[in-house]
Amino acid sequence: MSEKFWLTIVIVLAVILIGLAGTCGYQYIASAAIARTIDEKHDDLQTAKDTAAALEKAQANSKQLAKLVVRHQAPWTWSEQLPLMVTALTGIAEDSGTVIDTLQPAPVVERQQFARFPLRLTMHMHLASLTTFMRKIQQATPLLAVDQVSIRAGKLPADPLLVEVSVSTYVMLDGPQAQGGRK
Repeated sequence: MSEKFWLTIVIVLAVILIGLAGTCGYQYIASAAIARTIDEKHDDLQTAKDTAAALEKAQANSKQLAKLVVRHQAPWTWSEQLPLMVTALTGIAEDSGTVIDTLQPAPVVERQQFARFPLRLTMHMHLASLTTFMRKIQQATPLLAVDQVSIRAGKLPADPLLVEVSVSTYVMLDGPQAQGGRK
């Protein structure tokens, strides 16, 4: 057999060997990627199982807590709610560097299972104080909902803004008054 024949066989075998090595390398890289994906999916599944278990435990705890909460038998009134709101709002105003000019409670509105206690405030403040005030309202306890904001500029550019804010707090009703309608 000739030298060319053996050289051709060696070249063909080398090409086949390089092809096999490339295929094996590709398979190794692909199987490593698949293994990583499987590990990530196992981690995601475990996280979902842990979350479901935590939610189930929280739901069981909330049912036990609901049994311990004392029901408020009489209708909620401003005399109970106003001190809480005034304390929260004056603290927020002080932290914001402003003073509340007026507080004006509106009539309580009862709907289905909630009583809404609206309160209108007027204040003079600068824009920085207003942004701080609004941020702190979002974090307030008891929870306060901003119903409306009205801002008027002062007469001069350096004058503070006249800000009117309507806020509400909501109380869940218990007992017979929770059946609905306006009272």
